[in-house]
Amino acid sequence: QGRIVEGVIVPGQPVVLLEDVLTTGESVGFAAEILRSMGVGAITVRALVDRQHGAIERLAAWDVKATALFTLEQLIAAYEPPDAAQA
Repeated sequence: QGRIVEGVIVPGQPVVLLEDVLTTGESVGFAAEILRSMGVGAITVRALVDRQHGAIERLAAWDVKATALFTLEQLIAAYEPPDAAQA
């Protein structure tokens, strides 16, 4: 049977969770809740993309600091063809 957490949990130890995409924050919030019940210290989430559906704000309300390398808006702007407005 699979384990929810791999490795040794040291009480009070800070933890960083890595995510590919943040949308609502529900999944990573559930993971943070489990880790807190195991006695970890501060929990930080690092993601590649924030889809801007409230995850960072929701996680902050749960005392989880979250940041993303890019927002979805930034990715769309970076890859939108320059002449798209004229098409």
